[in-house]
Amino acid sequence: AQKRGSGVAPLSLDVAAAEAWYGAEPRDGETPETLYDKQWAETLLRGVRGRLGDEYRLAGKAALFEAVEPLLAGDSSKSYASIAGRLELTENAFKVAVYRARRRYAATIREVIAATVERPEEIDAELRHLIAVMQN
Repeated sequence: AQKRGSGVAPLSLDVAAAEAWYGAEPRDGETPETLYDKQWAETLLRGVRGRLGDEYRLAGKAALFEAVEPLLAGDSSKSYASIAGRLELTENAFKVAVYRARRRYAATIREVIAATVERPEEIDAELRHLIAVMQN
C-alpha cells in the first residue's frame, strides 16, 4: 500500500470547475486555419521586408531603409518632414523614397507569392487572400 500512494490524498478531477474556468476564457473565434494563415502572412511579409532591407544595405542605403520600413504598409502617423530632416533630405525627396520603397515592397511580395503558386493566374487570388488575412 505504501508503494501505491498510501497516505497521500488522491488528486481530484473536478470536471465542473474546469469547464467553468475554461468557459470564462475569452473567445476570439480563431481556428487553427486562421492562426496558420496569420502566421503564414506575417512570415511572408517579414521575409519580404528582410529581402528589401538587404537590397537597400547592398546599395549603401541602410539608414534610408530603417526610416522607410515602418511606412511600407501605409503608416502615415510619422512626420515625413522630421524623418527627412534626420536623413538630410527634403520632405519631397523622402516622399519619393517612400513611394519607391512601397512599389518595390509590393513587387517583391508579388515575386515571392509567384514562386509559391503553380500558375500565374493564381497570384492575384493569393494576394487577395494575404490582404484579407492581414485585415482581420
